[in-house]
Amino acid sequence: SAGDLEQAQRMIERAREAGLKSAASATPLEIARARGDRVQARIHGLELYSLFSAGLAPETSVFVDAWGGDADAVARSIRLIDDYLVDAPDPINPLIPMTLVRIGEVERGLAVFADHRTSNDALFLGLFLGTRLYPQVWASPRSRNFCARPALRPIGTRPVRRRTVRKTPAATIAVSDASNMPLVVRAANPTCRNTAAACLSAHVYCPC
Repeated sequence: SAGDLEQAQRMIERAREAGLKSAASATPLEIARARGDRVQARIHGLELYSLFSAGLAPETSVFVDAWGGDADAVARSIRLIDDYLVDAPDPINPLIPMTLVRIGEVERGLAVFADHRTSNDALFLGLFLGTRLYPQVWASPRSRNFCARPALRPIGTRPVRRRTVRKTPAATIAVSDASNMPLVVRAANPTCRNTAAACLSAHVYCPC
């Protein structure tokens, strides 16, 4: 997290030798990203996805390309996440909020993580709050009261997850009662090409 890539690489090699697969997958991806090595970043991204994608539809492998900044992959990932969150399991897969933050949907990613338990909270917290790799997370106004959110409390003290679903002729909006953050915007028009991100960033319902 201090930016010493060579030291980080050595630590990763030790982690691999010790059989710590998760630690040896998330960090190499960040090292490759920092070095501008897109090929290695994608290789490590696929490895990370294979380790933590349990319960996700196969098409969500597009997340890996979205992490690399591919615009089409980002748009597809947002739509897949929208669909996943409409009937989200408990716990949710940690790649869902992680992908939102990685593709620039920081506010929504924090809100989704705060409103849900994940099957591996440490993956999200270690990467975004335990390092200096994502300063936009710390700069987010939402991070100021993030640690007080329900999903970060001990499991036994977490309230039942609640969502208010609002329907309009244009769209269906699921709003977290815990964070008051819209989690899903689904257009009533199935041919609508607007994403939930576009709707949320404009703070309006989908124009369709």
